[in-house]
Amino acid sequence: MGSISGHPNRPSAPQVHPATSAAPYVGATSTIGGYQLPLLGAPSQVVASPDHTNLRDSLGISMILSIFDKCLGEDPDEPLPPYLKQIKLKAPNPFDGKDDSDAFNVWLENLLSYLDTLSLRGPDLDIQRISFTRQCLTGEAAVWYQQTVTLPIWPVDRPMSHLESIIGLYRRFILTDQFAVAAREFASV
Repeated sequence: MGSISGHPNRPSAPQVHPATSAAPYVGATSTIGGYQLPLLGAPSQVVASPDHTNLRDSLGISMILSIFDKCLGEDPDEPLPPYLKQIKLKAPNPFDGKDDSDAFNVWLENLLSYLDTLSLRGPDLDIQRISFTRQCLTGEAAVWYQQTVTLPIWPVDRPMSHLESIIGLYRRFILTDQFAVAAREFASV
């Protein structure tokens, strides 16, 4: 399995510097793995939306980018192997929107490995990846995904990319700052 960052047209995963206090670049974007993401602050500071950034989001988004890089290989340049057309792969267990960053990361890694096995890689196959992702969600996460990503209830300038939809899921459902929880537990010892 190749690396997204190893592709000649794709930059490596960015370094996230949440403490950078440079003025925002309004309307600036960064290309990550073939995807466009808005920026705030210094060009090396990647976030999912230009309104704000914080340490929790920066670390979570950095983790999402590393999982994308690890699990999705190069763009497919050959057809699916014949055996994949005959076997039925079990889809990953669905994500229900529970506020658990570890469970979210495991779900995301399983989902992206599943998509990689099906050779659904690269920005040209975002629609197919979004469709498969929708099938791997339940409960509030499925409702949010349908209303925000697959059938937005408000007009949008452009459809959301798969990476943006995953970052949106993270920002909507993973609310607990795991570092704050760990600090409280450490302080109580």
